[in-house]
Amino acid sequence: MKEPQAPLPPRWPLLLFRTIATLEALLSLAETSLAGSFLNGHYDMLKAHRITAMVIVAVAVVQAVAAFLVRRAGRVPAWLLPTTLLLLIALVGQTGLGFSRVLAAHVTLGVIVVACLLLLTGWSWRTPLPAADGGRHTEAADEPIGVSS
Repeated sequence: MKEPQAPLPPRWPLLLFRTIATLEALLSLAETSLAGSFLNGHYDMLKAHRITAMVIVAVAVVQAVAAFLVRRAGRVPAWLLPTTLLLLIALVGQTGLGFSRVLAAHVTLGVIVVACLLLLTGWSWRTPLPAADGGRHTEAADEPIGVSS
């Protein structure tokens, strides 16, 4: 006799994380474009760059909450929550460096942060969603999502 199988974790936390990660990645790409426009002599873009930076930090807070919800729902890698928290800290530091005009560190950290945000977004889209029907999982679904063997 087969033992009862546990239901799959809900889909909505991963969908929420995926949406927020995508928004964060798009904002970070817009931020690089705004910085480039400023460096090309369009000095009005500095204000837009500053506003976008504050929006990115706010979205990163929401992303950390979404990572907590995804982790709590189960079957995702343990690195997800610490990574999003580390990115949040890096973004706050990045903003502080920009306001302090420490441009060498600001640009370097910016490149690293954008790369990490894009990698995290890619991971979120490669991670399979649990079954939509909320049904029982199969033996193949016993492996944590987003973890390949």
